[in-house]
Amino acid sequence: EFLFSQNSVAFSLQKIDLTKYTGQGNEDVRFRFRLYTDAQGERDGVWIDTISIVVSYDDVVGVENEIVRIPKVFSLEQNYPNPFNPSTKINYAIPMESRVKIQVFNILGETVTTLVDQVVQAGNHSLEWNAGSLTSGIYLYRITAESISGKENFTSVKKMILMK
Repeated sequence: EFLFSQNSVAFSLQKIDLTKYTGQGNEDVRFRFRLYTDAQGERDGVWIDTISIVVSYDDVVGVENEIVRIPKVFSLEQNYPNPFNPSTKINYAIPMESRVKIQVFNILGETVTTLVDQVVQAGNHSLEWNAGSLTSGIYLYRITAESISGKENFTSVKKMILMK
């Protein structure tokens, strides 16, 4: 829905059905606006006052003008930066409420630290790990997740390099 205004005078509300442009199921839509004033600069021209985007997919939740995408599958992304010194960011996705554990191991397989060990809500998550007290080297990080229902399990391991 778009509400156009000019000089404090509200124009009619215009609804645009984007599915006829993008097709049903296309989730990524980008908008580009070009706003003009008159050549003499006497009027403000037209500006956009309010934009409301309504999405009707089962895996999208709207919260206070914020759209949160619920992932369809478990995933663990490569940390970045990599190599890192002394901190790095790890992103992971949980498609349903799950018991999640993320651990860091040294190259000998010894547990260095546990970053997450709790029930996590469905969604995309991010954490930052500071390895300032550790020596340079190769470390592994592993996520294990089990859905609360017990029907879904996920494990993934990635390698990261601490370079001081």
